[in-house]
Amino acid sequence: MLCTLNARTAAASLLFAAWGFSLYLLVTGSSLLNQPAFPAWNMPLGTLVTWGGLSALPAALVLAKPGWLNHAYAFCMRAALLLAVMWGLVSYLLADNWSFNFGANSEGFRGSSAAGRVFWFYSLLVLSAPLLIVVSAAVHRLLSIRERGRTD
Repeated sequence: MLCTLNARTAAASLLFAAWGFSLYLLVTGSSLLNQPAFPAWNMPLGTLVTWGGLSALPAALVLAKPGWLNHAYAFCMRAALLLAVMWGLVSYLLADNWSFNFGANSEGFRGSSAAGRVFWFYSLLVLSAPLLIVVSAAVHRLLSIRERGRTD
């Protein structure tokens, strides 16, 4: 029997692939990441790859709508997607540059070491939120199946 893909499943699959590709580029430290994406803005390709990768995972899970991701977890995943979509802009506002470089020589908060700590905290939150939601939803699903097995 042939398996048919609807548009939602195809888009989710492409997003999962994009997430995997961005993860590969980031983990291997590809030299492509240092290439300029938008030279006028001094934006390296690594910024777009990271931004896309951070957004791709929650977007894929929102589109895929797996059955074990109940309404509450789906809402949390949409919130995680919103945080990921905002990541690049928030990071730019913190760093005052698209390379996300921070230093002690910056005047004021933007671009300072303190802003760098906020950047890393926010980046870790954006990265871990979808993973924690998936793990929480899976554990919740397993516990509810186990509980149903006891009551039957």
